[in-house]
Amino acid sequence: MYGLRMDRSRLRPVAAALAAVAGVLAGIAMVRRTRRQRSPELFAPEPVTPARAGGRRGRPEDRGRGPSFGLDVDRLKETGGFEPVVHYLTYIQEQRGDGSHLLFVRYDDLDAMAEIDGEPTPSFLERLEQLGVVVSTN
Repeated sequence: MYGLRMDRSRLRPVAAALAAVAGVLAGIAMVRRTRRQRSPELFAPEPVTPARAGGRRGRPEDRGRGPSFGLDVDRLKETGGFEPVVHYLTYIQEQRGDGSHLLFVRYDDLDAMAEIDGEPTPSFLERLEQLGVVVSTN
C-alpha cells in the first residue's frame, strides 16, 4: 500500500501462535464450564462465619485443633495410596533439612494435603488418625 511493502511470510508464524493460544484458552473455558455444570456446589461462594472471618479457613483454635500436627511419615509411606501426599511431605522435609520420621506440619499444610488427596480436610485428618499416622496435635 502506498509504497510500503509488507512481507506477509513473517506474519504467518505469529498468526499460528495466536491461533494456538486461542485454542488453549477455549479449551480451558470449556473444561471450566463443564466442571461448573457437573458440580456447581464447588463454585458456590462459601458463607462467612465467625470462624472463617479470621482467615481463609479460620484459625485452627476455632476448629478445635492445635496449630500443628505431628505426622509419622514412615508409617504413611508403608500404608500406600498416599504417594502424592508423601511427595509433599518429603518436599517439606527437604526444605527444612529434616530427615526424621516425625514431621510437624501446620493446619494449612494439612489443608493442602487433603486437597492433594481430593478429600475434605476433616475426613482426611480422620483417615490419618485411623491409620495411626497422626502422632500428636499441638
